[in-house]
Amino acid sequence: MVRGLVGDQPADRLPGQDGAGGGVAADGEDIEALEPPFAEALVMIRDGRIADGKTVLLLQWAALDGPFAPRR
Repeated sequence: MVRGLVGDQPADRLPGQDGAGGGVAADGEDIEALEPPFAEALVMIRDGRIADGKTVLLLQWAALDGPFAPRR
C-alpha cells in the first residue's frame, strides 16, 4: 500500500517523505512506506508494484474525478 493514499498518514511524517514503514519482523513482515509522485504511482499500478485494491481504486478516482482529473 502507498502510505497516505488511504488515510493512514502518521502525524509525525510529512507528505513526500519515504520511510522505513514497519511490520513485525518475527512475523516476516517488511512493510515499506512510499509516497511517490502521482504519475509514478500510476506506473506502479501498471507494473504491479501497487496491487492492493484500496490503493488502486483511490488512484483511479484521483485520476478520473479527483484532484488529478483533467478539468472539464
